[in-house]
Amino acid sequence: MARQRHLHALSLAILIVLALTCLGRAEEQQISEKALTCKVYGGSFVLGEKDFLALTQEKLRSYKVSKERFASLKPNSALRIAICETRKLWRLVKAGKATFDDFAEHYKSLVSNYLTDAERKKVVEAQMDMLAKPRPVLDLSI
Repeated sequence: MARQRHLHALSLAILIVLALTCLGRAEEQQISEKALTCKVYGGSFVLGEKDFLALTQEKLRSYKVSKERFASLKPNSALRIAICETRKLWRLVKAGKATFDDFAEHYKSLVSNYLTDAERKKVVEAQMDMLAKPRPVLDLSI
């Protein structure tokens, strides 16, 4: 009899854990691609799993940005703009297509905390490369 109660309690606990797990997955699936889309200079893109790995790093503590939190941000909020511009600039650096203007004009809201350590290192290297290149000087004399 005690064994049956123990099995019943164990079965009930397993059922509850499975139900909670399924609810969590259902909530994740309800976040649409549109809600995770960034609209920035150069075109729109959708934040993916690698982006959210950077945005939910342990070192960010209370500043972590989950998919749910990102989806709840208004499109013109400073946080959403910073995340989108940071992640877009990372994409450009990774592809070797970042330009001086990307750093200086197009993506001014770079927040290095929303990059992994490896990404941050490559972005800084790209910035240093941009600064080392000579910039054409405009002759504005009349």
